[in-house]
Amino acid sequence: MAKRQKGRKEGRKEGERKKERKKERKKERKKERKKERKKERNAGLRVLCLLPGPLPKPSLRAWPSSVVPALSNVSLQCWAPTKDVNFALRKGGDVLGLLQPPDSMEGEGWAEFPLTAVRSRDAGDEALLLLVTGYLPKPSLQAHQAGVATEGEQVTLQCQRPDSGTGIMTFALLKAGTSVPVQLRIPAGRETDFSLQNVKVKDTGNYSCVYYQRRAPFLASQPSNSLEIWVAASSPRTTTPDYTMGNLIRLGLAAIIMVTVGALLLEAWSMTGTPGVHVSFSM
Repeated sequence: MAKRQKGRKEGRKEGERKKERKKERKKERKKERKKERKKERNAGLRVLCLLPGPLPKPSLRAWPSSVVPALSNVSLQCWAPTKDVNFALRKGGDVLGLLQPPDSMEGEGWAEFPLTAVRSRDAGDEALLLLVTGYLPKPSLQAHQAGVATEGEQVTLQCQRPDSGTGIMTFALLKAGTSVPVQLRIPAGRETDFSLQNVKVKDTGNYSCVYYQRRAPFLASQPSNSLEIWVAASSPRTTTPDYTMGNLIRLGLAAIIMVTVGALLLEAWSMTGTPGVHVSFSM
C-alpha cells in the first residue's frame, strides 16, 4: 500500500516537473519570437554594392510604387553607374538577397529584387521609403479652392486623419502614376496642407494622401479617396501696339523736310535779293 502511494507521489512530481519544463520551453519560444519581432521592427530596407575599393552610391526605387496596399507585389530596382558589381538587399543586419546583374547593360549595373505579398514588416524608410497601407483608418483629402486651376497658380490640398489618438504622424501626398510621394509633411495636429506652387498642365491628375508612423513598424493608413485636379493652360496675353517709336520717326522726318524746304527758300531769296518777301511756316 505504501509503495503504491509512494509511486503515485513520484508520478505526480514527475508530471509537475514535465509541466514546469513545458512552461520553460514556452517562455523561451516566446522570448525568441519577441526578439525576432523587435528585430523586424527596427529594420529598414537598404541596398549595398559589394566590391572591394571605393564605389559610387547606387540608387534604389520601388516599382510600381513605394506606397502599396498589403499583400501586393513590389520590385525593388537598384542601379549603379558602374559595371562588374554585385548587389545585396539588406534589411537591418540581414541580407535578404544577392544578385549579379546581367552583362547586357554597358557601363552600368542594374538589379531587381522582387517582394511578394508585402506586409507591414516589409515597410521601412532607411534607404528607400516603402509603405504598406491599410493598417490605419482612412484620411480625407480636399482642395481649398474648387474648380479648374490655371497655370502659374497655387493649389492647396488639405489632408486630415481621423481623431484616433495615434500621436504625431507623417503625411504623404500621392499622385496616381507617380512611384514616390509628391510631398511629405509632419504636422503637430491631425491635418496638414500640401501646397502645389506654380502649377503646370502636367500637374493635372488624381491625388490622394496617407499618413503613417514615423518609426518602425511604419504602419500606414488606407489611402484617402482620390481627388482630381485640373490645371488649364494660361491664355496668351494680348499686347497693345506701341506707337511711340513710329510717332518719333514721323516727327523726325517732318522736321528734316521742314528744315530742308526752309533752307531752299532762304537760298532762293538771297539769290534774287527781292525785298518784301516773307517766308513763314505753319505746323
